[in-house]
Amino acid sequence: MRHGFNHAFEQSGIRGRAMGAGSLTNLHFLDQPANDARDAMQGMMAAGHMTRLLHLAMLTRGVMSASRLMYCTSTAMIEADVDAAVTALNESLAVLRPYIKKERPELLIP
Repeated sequence: MRHGFNHAFEQSGIRGRAMGAGSLTNLHFLDQPANDARDAMQGMMAAGHMTRLLHLAMLTRGVMSASRLMYCTSTAMIEADVDAAVTALNESLAVLRPYIKKERPELLIP
């Protein structure tokens, strides 16, 4: 799932990364890996309300996460579940891109 999420950020032209360990994945509006909680918090602060908007956009597409964009995978998930989450992120980023361009252009990849 992380690979698909990272690909979605790359394709959207929005600075972002999926990072985590084991079954946990966190989305960050960063173009470099977060080495610690401070890096993650700086990315969240730089993104402003885009984190909340992405969370809501994913919810409207049927993908639930913590509001801080933490996703949990499970052995019960099948490939179609992962594909649905990646598709939801692609669609959500496409919807948010105009807002990001206007309000947080520093999050766009030149």
